Amino acid sequence: VFIVYAQGLTHDFVYDDIPLIAENELIRSPANIPSMFFQEDMLDEFSTGYYRPLIPAMDALAYAVFGASPAWFHFLNIVYHLVATALVYFLALRVLGSLPGALFAAGLFGLHPANAEAVAWVTGKNNVLSGIFTLASVLCFLRYRDRGRGGALAASAGLLFLGTLSKEFALMTPFALLTYERLEGRIHWKLGQWRCLLAYAPLFAVVLVYLGMRSYALAGTQGVGFHLESLHIRMAAMADVLVTYLRLTFIPVKLNAFYSFELEPGPFTFLSAAGLAVLLLAAFSPRSRRLAGFPAAWFFLFLMPVMNIIPVSGSPMAERYMYLSLVGPALFCGALYARHGGRRSVPWVAACVVAIFAALTLMRVPIWKSDETLYTHMMESSPDAYKGWYNLGVTMYEQGRYDEARVFWERTVKVRPDMFTARHNLGVLYEKTGDYAKAEEEYRLVLAAKEMPKVYANLGNALRKQGRSAEARDAYRSAIRMDPAGTGPYIMLSELYEGEGRNDLALEVLEEAMKSAPGESEPYNRTGTILGGMGMYKEAGIYFRKALEVKPSCTQCRFNLKQIESVLSGVKGEN
Repeated sequence: VFIVYAQGLTHDFVYDDIPLIAENELIRSPANIPSMFFQEDMLDEFSTGYYRPLIPAMDALAYAVFGASPAWFHFLNIVYHLVATALVYFLALRVLGSLPGALFAAGLFGLHPANAEAVAWVTGKNNVLSGIFTLASVLCFLRYRDRGRGGALAASAGLLFLGTLSKEFALMTPFALLTYERLEGRIHWKLGQWRCLLAYAPLFAVVLVYLGMRSYALAGTQGVGFHLESLHIRMAAMADVLVTYLRLTFIPVKLNAFYSFELEPGPFTFLSAAGLAVLLLAAFSPRSRRLAGFPAAWFFLFLMPVMNIIPVSGSPMAERYMYLSLVGPALFCGALYARHGGRRSVPWVAACVVAIFAALTLMRVPIWKSDETLYTHMMESSPDAYKGWYNLGVTMYEQGRYDEARVFWERTVKVRPDMFTARHNLGVLYEKTGDYAKAEEEYRLVLAAKEMPKVYANLGNALRKQGRSAEARDAYRSAIRMDPAGTGPYIMLSELYEGEGRNDLALEVLEEAMKSAPGESEPYNRTGTILGGMGMYKEAGIYFRKALEVKPSCTQCRFNLKQIESVLSGVKGEN
């Protein structure tokens, strides 16, 4: 497994890795970790609707040790996956009682091509970490059942809590354990035998605590952008998606970093639902439930959080969502090997399957090498995938290819009008290329969905460049009201006043900025610049020196101070 994934050590940060790790100020200091548990996860200034605080906390610890090194973050992802693979082995050994069967199950899981997304993409680690804590929680619970030690039960509950804080999949752990023990005949629903269920009280208590924390952190947030109109459409989508997941599980070819499809009922939807019903009936039939019942239950249970029955996921489906659910099919294949491994051909067939999986994964990992390789793959595999268009636009913009970026982003918002990150970026691009009216339109569409200081500030710029100063002032003031500690809107408003010849108002705004953000150098630097332009050189020098006290590395402040000192020395010479 390590050999297959080791090529990822040379990969860059890609896609969400950049705002979540490379450019994320929140993870720069471990001192920020406590606050992560009381707020939603953010992508830049945009709401995600997610509450997975353990992930940025782990990133902060990793950053404190390794810095923003892609190689080390990829290395940690591989290590996490190796731990998860080892836990699959121990779970299979416990459930199957067969060493060869457990090895086969772990090999299939560790090398399954669908897991490449969760491992080779740094941001995909939430699936891996949730898997680690879930598997460890299950093993501790089973150990408690075997030996009756309360410490194992406490460990199971604690690990479950860590799993829920990593990703929502872990919420299904108690239900998976209930299914396993019911199929094994350990628990019954008969009156008087309820005491066997008391062991589940700590697990469900953890679930309730997590849901309470999540509700608090996400109160008032917008949530994710992917929504289905009604329950019957969501159920139809669930059937189609589950069939696709089953196909990817047993025939892992034509994999994709982004999936798009029509979420509307049709003849294939009915066939999907009927096929799933037949499979479930077969898996839980008296003849096969000891072999397939628990693996099937595990597979479907750990996909439930991303089935969008209640829309919580940002995408209708993704290979990374399969990470924990793939333990079920791995256990099933391990059970088949344990039952039929004595036949001469079975070990050879198993070895071939593992080798094929390894080869497919080996070819899949390079897709996440860079933004260009990832987005090119997305576009080739799914030409109508809006995320591919969006990210190609980002790449083109960063390369200065603005016309191409505009085409990609315009196509994105045409397909997904509610993708406001794309709309905001499109507004920035329009403004940069001089189309201020279109920039204003995009900014207002974003603000209609959610007010954000950054967008208000950009709207102010677009309005100012159209000569609409009064509206621009209102926009800047809205940005300041929402984020008093952000200096950008103060600077922009001071520039507006200075351009109107109202230096007194510009200086008042900058004084506000100094009080609201005393640790920022730019308000002092701007004040010095305005005072210098007014001929007040001595006063300007005072503010430039103050700017350098706040930020000694400010080269512009140092240059301005030297200019002022040169002017002052010339004045003294004349005197």
